[in-house]
Amino acid sequence: MNVGKAVAEPLVIHGIGTAQERKEKVAALLTRVGLTADAAERYPHEFSPASASASASPGRLRSNRR
Repeated sequence: MNVGKAVAEPLVIHGIGTAQERKEKVAALLTRVGLTADAAERYPHEFSPASASASASPGRLRSNRR
């Protein structure tokens, strides 16, 4: 599973947003942790150790439920 799908998975499970809105949210979260939006298409093993840590961060950030 690539990083984009992994970050978007909880959004899909909970029916949050359209496919386009989820894609935009994933790109925003990746940018927020210092990765480019195209990192969504990469797989976790393709990142350096520091980037791998950053690629796990959007999962923690996306759960800003109210």
